[in-house]
Amino acid sequence: MLSADDIRGLYAILPTPARAGANKLDALNTVDLDETERVVNALIGDGVSGLIALGTTGECATLSRPDYEAFASCVIEVAKRRVPTFIGTSALGGHEVASRMRFIGDCGADGTLLGLPMWQPLTTKAAVGFYRAVSECFNDIAVMVYANARAFRYAFPQEFWEAVAREAPTVVAAKLSRPKNLPELIAATGGKINIIPNEMTVGDFFTMAPDTTTACWATAAGMGP
Repeated sequence: MLSADDIRGLYAILPTPARAGANKLDALNTVDLDETERVVNALIGDGVSGLIALGTTGECATLSRPDYEAFASCVIEVAKRRVPTFIGTSALGGHEVASRMRFIGDCGADGTLLGLPMWQPLTTKAAVGFYRAVSECFNDIAVMVYANARAFRYAFPQEFWEAVAREAPTVVAAKLSRPKNLPELIAATGGKINIIPNEMTVGDFFTMAPDTTTACWATAAGMGP
């Protein structure tokens, strides 16, 4: 399994390419898999260090299960572990999260980008318990916490990170944008979780924490490769 130290360089965030007519409410088979293959190969060929698929830009919350599986399996198969590949598994409830994680694990994903079950906001106790349960059930899949406070209606406070670092050993990274307390956050996690900024804030991160800022993510990397 990937560790926090293994995550280095630029991780490109993939859009999910749509076929013509995908905007129709009753559309089926909406993902353009030929374009998916092209984009994955282009990004890897251009030198990205890793891939993240099925976040917000990738429509993780809105794809049908057949489309989700078609896209996820295509990304993993085309990447062929040339670079670490994280596949989003966020869903409304824990059972669907587990089902998605089982699927991407069987396909050979290196890790998952995972937010909280999003139907109702969670308490810190429940949020920590969720990631602890994920670690217990899937101990060979690295987890990148999708720490989007707006999307998941949770502030991801420092006590959350302290507890997750202690109780959820498969959590090795966190996708963040602008934490105001980065040095304190790094200290709270004891170096077990790689705090990853976007490409616009990586300079600020490096100024605050040059020894631990080893990677960044970029949605812009998928905008016209």
